[in-house]
Amino acid sequence: MDDLFEKTFVLEMAAAGIHGEQAVANLWKLRERASGFEALSGGTLAAFLTRIRSAMRDLEEEGESPLADDKLDAVKILSVHKSKGLEFPIVF
Repeated sequence: MDDLFEKTFVLEMAAAGIHGEQAVANLWKLRERASGFEALSGGTLAAFLTRIRSAMRDLEEEGESPLADDKLDAVKILSVHKSKGLEFPIVF
């Protein structure tokens, strides 16, 4: 995965997409899972991809990679589309 990230523009292409920041976070998460798989089982990339395909077939539910640390003391903004009250010109 490290070679893939270094020798191709996969991260840059993901970042350029419509949900670029999330796509890049998901690619880094995939890299971390591949690294963990290799450390635990010494498996190959092919074995890891087989495992990922199996997980996808089993519809293993997993959330998106977080973009920010939950422990940060920061303001978070939530967008709720089509909520009651959005017909007004200014909504807080």
